[in-house]
This record gives sequence, structure tokens and C-alpha cells, in this order.
Amino acid sequence: MEANPSNTTTSIDTLAVLIDAVEQLAGATTPADVGRILRVAARELTGADGITVVMREGPKVRYIDEDAIAPLWKGQAFPIDECISGWAMMNRQSVSISDIHADPRIPIALYEPTFVRSMIMVPVRPDDPIAALGAYWAKADTPTPKALAVLEMIARAARVALENVRLQASLNEALTLAQAASRAKSEFLANMSHEIRTPLNGMVGAMEGLSRTVLSGDQAALLDLLRESGDDLEHALGDILDFARLEEGDSPLEPAPLRLGDVIRDTVRLFERRIQTKRLRLNLRIATTAEVWVMGDRARVRQALSHLLANAVKFTDLGEITISAMATAEGIQIAVSDTGCGFDMADSERLFGRFEQADASITRAFGGAGLGLAIGRRLALLMGGRLEACSQPGEGSTFTLTLDLPACAAPEKVEDAGAGHDGDSAMDRPLRILVVDDHPTNRKVAELILAQIGAEVTSAEGGAEACQMFATGKFDAVLMDVQMPGMDGLTATRLIRELETARRQARTPILMLTASALPEHVEASRAAGADQHLTKPIQPASLFAALREATAKAA
Repeated sequence: MEANPSNTTTSIDTLAVLIDAVEQLAGATTPADVGRILRVAARELTGADGITVVMREGPKVRYIDEDAIAPLWKGQAFPIDECISGWAMMNRQSVSISDIHADPRIPIALYEPTFVRSMIMVPVRPDDPIAALGAYWAKADTPTPKALAVLEMIARAARVALENVRLQASLNEALTLAQAASRAKSEFLANMSHEIRTPLNGMVGAMEGLSRTVLSGDQAALLDLLRESGDDLEHALGDILDFARLEEGDSPLEPAPLRLGDVIRDTVRLFERRIQTKRLRLNLRIATTAEVWVMGDRARVRQALSHLLANAVKFTDLGEITISAMATAEGIQIAVSDTGCGFDMADSERLFGRFEQADASITRAFGGAGLGLAIGRRLALLMGGRLEACSQPGEGSTFTLTLDLPACAAPEKVEDAGAGHDGDSAMDRPLRILVVDDHPTNRKVAELILAQIGAEVTSAEGGAEACQMFATGKFDAVLMDVQMPGMDGLTATRLIRELETARRQARTPILMLTASALPEHVEASRAAGADQHLTKPIQPASLFAALREATAKAA
């Protein structure tokens, strides 16, 4: 029996339209897209006088799209039990009606004003219908088995498309909620940082002023306690912010050439006073293989090592702390060993979790938020390395930081590692400095600190006043707060840079002194034209070093 060429051609045409519809449905992103694709394909393949696409909306159905010789019900919603599309969905089966006037399921009052005399209604996803596809004819007895089969094929293609659209909508909603939560978290962290650092800055400034007065032995001891408490508070705040940034993956590396031995020595130097206070022995052993230039993020290496040193000092009351560094086949290894209380290795992995310590007695005895080791491990992973522990109760601990830091050539100009050390407050000349801050305590703190280098200080309470003073005065540097009422520090910095450009005058160093410590705040400062971004509370040594660097470049 020979095939009918006409039937073959028709089958090929039908298949081509179906394939095209399926390809379009794969890219649909909204129910409206799906509806448009379905009604175009359905009308072309069935030759119907009208096509509707109906979506289920709880107890109702909504006609979301149509293509017909006369208006039907596009955009209208009906109770699901009062229309034939609802019947098809509730009964999970297709309906073919030759004469709507002879079928009791048809609400004649709804159909009477239309051209419809016969119809087919096919549910989409019959096992749990979410939509229906309807075809209508102006004459009775028109629907054919072929038309029904074609609509059911289209409905099967629509099932996947609508499920994808719903899944994408759910994902988009979840993403929107996650982004909103992330923004709220960032705003909360920024506000918390600002609200805590601002009064902390006043405390540090007051202590700095007291340290330059004549104090009795008891008063000096109390001042040392205040300083240690301030340091602890600042470190705890920094830990919380650092962990939040690392947990969000918002902490990119900034690799640059660094001399590893110098980074280790500089970090250890920060803990010398604490170690001496506890009368512990300090051993520093840097092998020749670790006295090398490598590519790495200096701040991150120091931060990771600082957490290990802080941990060792906290949990060691007698004996010694040993820091050793060497190159191995696996990379650079930096080990921090102590003779402290130690811990059971069964608890080792738990210690690297957030807000975790070996047990409740540790928290009561030593305090702390339990974030140091969690941050240390995350930093190690961020730098492509690892952090491991080895310990026994009562016999001390060793934490080993292994980092893959590729060797590199020394930069052409190597600064003296001892330059700008903590006690160096000397300047080449007295500086004229404009201090901009809306908080009177912060202005007073800056003045007290700058008095140590004999600076001539002019103060402004806001960005607008700062711009006016800058336009009429001459300054060697500007210390600018960020968050201020009226004109903020970023706007003021941009205006100062525009003024310098318009006047063709030399660039004046602008240092942001702010309680805004998140990476996006640092980037915003740079984008506005600031030379450096320093976080409150202001540490005199850091401020003096920044001023020396900035004014030297401007000279």
C-alpha cells in the first residue's frame, strides 16, 4: 500500500510546527510567553476559529490569552466549578463537545454572546492540572479526533514549559528575598560598626590624652586595663564583621609581592606586649627557605596569623609560644605552638566552627566569641591553603597554616620594614590639617592625636563647611568622615577633587577617618577620590604612618 503524499506532507508540517513551538517554549520565562506560543501553534495546527489559554488560580480560572475570530474571555476570571475549563482541570480529562447547546456542562449564558458552537478543552498536566487549552469552532460537529490529539500534544509540551516558568518564578522570588536579606544584613553590620566604633573612638582618644599626662602607678595600671579592654572590643567587632564578609564570599584577595619573613615579624611584634604581660617566652624561628618574596595578600596573611597568635596568648598562662615558618613541598608552613591548656583532638573540627569553643568552661574562663579559628580557616581556604590543629589536653596546641604562595621577584623599590614603626610620630615639618567630622568627640580626639606631631588643625562640622574652608584655605591634608548629615564625606571629597581640577592645583591628600569599615565603604572612598581609608577608632601610629605616606607622595 502506497503512502498518501498529502498525508505525509501534512504530518511533516505538523511536526515542524510542534518542534518550533517546543523550542520557543524552552525559552519562555513568563506565563504570558507560554500562552502566546500555545495559542499560535494550536490555531495553526487545528484550524480552529478560536484558541484560549486558561491558568488555574486557586478556586478560580483565568483566561490569560486568546486568538479568535471574535472576542472571547481574555483577562477574565471565573469560579473553577462554573466553566468547562475548570471542569476539565478538576476531572483531569479532555473534553470534546460537538454542540455546546446539548451539553449540560456548558454555561450557555456565558457562551451565548460568542461565536462558539463546538469546542475542545484539554487540561495541562492531567495528574495535577495547572492550566487548560481550549479550541473553538463557529459550526457544530467540527472537532475531530486529530484536533484533539494535536491539542493534547501541545498541552504536554506546555506542561514542562509552565513548570519551568513556575520554578524560575520561585527561584527569582527566593533570589530577591536573599538579596534583600543580604542588603539588610550589610546595612545592619554597617550601622553596628558605625554605632560601636564612634564611641570607641572617643574612648581611645581620651585614653591617648591621659597617657600623656602625669599618672600615678595605679592610674597607669588602670589606663593599661582600659586600653586592653578597648583593644578586645575592637577585635571582637572586627571578628564579627570579618566573619560575615567571609561567609558571604565578599572578601576578594589583593595579591602583591611581600617578603614573608617581614610579614611574620611585623605580625608577631603586635603581640609582644601581651606576651610580656603574661610573662611568657617567645620563640620566633623563620627558616631561610621562608625568608623569600612571594605573591600574596599581605593583610590576609597577617590576619590569619594574628588569629592564631591571639588564640595562643589567650590559652597560655605558663611557658612559651613558638612561631616557626618554613617552605615545604606543599607550600609555606607557618606553625604557632603553645604550652597552654590544649584540647581533645575529638573536638578539633568543631573548634573551627563559628561561635565554637571546646566546651562551656572555656568560654567562662577565657571569654571570646569563638570566631578566631573559624576566620583563620576560612582565610586559609580563601588563599588556597588549609589550617590544621594538633593538641593534647594539658600539653598545649599547635596550629599549622599551610599556604600556596608562589615565589616572585622583589619589587624594584623595597621600603625599609622598620620605617613607620608604632612609636614613630615624627614628621618632616608641621602640617596644616583640615579635620571634618560632625561628632564633636571625634574632632577632639583627632586634635589630641595630631597635637603629638605639632599639626595646625582646622575643624569643620560637615561636608559643605569643609568645601568652603578648603576653597579659601591651604592644607597639607584633609581627614574626612564619611557619614555626616547634610553633605556627606564622599560628596565633599568629590567636590574638593573637582575644585582642584578646575583650579589646576596640586592634589591634596584626603584620608577618610570613618567608622564605616566594610569593603564596599573602602571602595566608595577610593571612587570618590580619597587617598586612604582608615577605620575608627583612630590609632595614632596608623594615622601618622598614613599621613607620612600621603604627604610624601604629594610632595
